[in-house]
Amino acid sequence: MRIGVWLPSTEFDADAQRLVRFAQDVEGAGLSFLESSDHVLTTRLPDSHVSATMISRGYHDPFLLFGFLAQQTTLDFATSVLVLPERPAALVAKQMAELVWFHGDRFRFGLGSGWNAPEFEALGVDFADRGAILSEQVEVIHALWPGGYASYEGQHHRLDQVGIAPAPPRERPPLWFGGHSRRVLERVARHGEGWMPLTGPTSPNLPAELELLRRLTDQQGRDPDGLGIEGRIVLSTTTTPDDWLRTASSWRRLGVTHLALTYEGGGFADLDGVTEAISGFVQRLTVIIP
Repeated sequence: MRIGVWLPSTEFDADAQRLVRFAQDVEGAGLSFLESSDHVLTTRLPDSHVSATMISRGYHDPFLLFGFLAQQTTLDFATSVLVLPERPAALVAKQMAELVWFHGDRFRFGLGSGWNAPEFEALGVDFADRGAILSEQVEVIHALWPGGYASYEGQHHRLDQVGIAPAPPRERPPLWFGGHSRRVLERVARHGEGWMPLTGPTSPNLPAELELLRRLTDQQGRDPDGLGIEGRIVLSTTTTPDDWLRTASSWRRLGVTHLALTYEGGGFADLDGVTEAISGFVQRLTVIIP
């Protein structure tokens, strides 16, 4: 099981050099990947769960962020999740390929359909169509990634003998999907390398979802054991390292391949406190995960 941590976004102020130091500190603590969420725009809505700090801190573009930090560390990177329908699919396919081209096979692109309607409106994308758009986008990315020239005809996308040059350095794009609907699990089974369940390991629905994912993947002629699963642990000052270890043990029993640590809303005073908590936790985690 590979262990990683979310990059700071809305919780703490962090300039470029502070982000580098955080990345290098958690790499030194033994973690193997960094993870970032995504919004192109933030929204000021009184009934929204978007906090006011998103205006002043917010989210860095993951492609630029990962390209920058990949030069400073040997860590891997993941999005959780990239709001794909807000972006042109062919451009995203190119950006993904360029990251892998320049920095190697160090990336997992977790994809989602998004939730913030005003953000979609400002970007000129129909919020109601985002699920259908995402389904086509995944097919477009897969059509472009083997190299050569591709054609595709859908309701929202059309390719006519176009391709990515230089060709991506791996045949399949490293796509993961976040969410819990059957449609999401079908995407994972058909196109994905992994699933990011947005829940804890004790969710009563999780065993059935994992079994359904295995069945759907097998129906696609793919090996269910080849899929990655990413669990999540929320580090907080109101819980203890023993609580975190119990959660990690629960995820391990479910067979997850990756474990992401997040701390937003956890009550830590600063990033140094987060790093200290992570370092201590990882040392104890090696007892159950050699």
